[in-house]
Amino acid sequence: MSSPDSSRANHPLPALKPVPVDPSVVLDRVAAQPHTVNIAGTFPSPATSSGSPSPADPSASNIQQWDPAEPGYLMAYHPTDGYWWLTVDLPAGQYDYKVTIDESWEENYGVRGMRNGPNLSLELRIAQKVTFCFDYDTKIIETTELDNPTTPPLAPIDQ
Repeated sequence: MSSPDSSRANHPLPALKPVPVDPSVVLDRVAAQPHTVNIAGTFPSPATSSGSPSPADPSASNIQQWDPAEPGYLMAYHPTDGYWWLTVDLPAGQYDYKVTIDESWEENYGVRGMRNGPNLSLELRIAQKVTFCFDYDTKIIETTELDNPTTPPLAPIDQ
């Protein structure tokens, strides 16, 4: 009886080829996106997020305080995949947040992508790098911890 490893050697996976991207699809996708997407919540201010580990205490002076226009939590749009991305270093702690659109609270998304919905929550047991990925079409945000690759991707606690 062969082991799973030896059977893979006999039947290698086909080589993946890049998928061509239709420029008109990319342009349509970009046109349907907002100007900016931010993460607003109880995160450390950008000056302290990668510095000294501080508790996620909303009363602390180094907390972002729900600023929908904070440049340190501005997401970057990638037209080839259609998602908004942000990677930040965060200290251990409990965080509440929402996605804000165009640096305002006029359009914001929380749990399950609900407009003006309940806050999303994220709990980190250790300081680590976290990536946020937002899909403007579905209004869903996902999070992944990057410093512990053996741990499965994190999802916001409330989703």
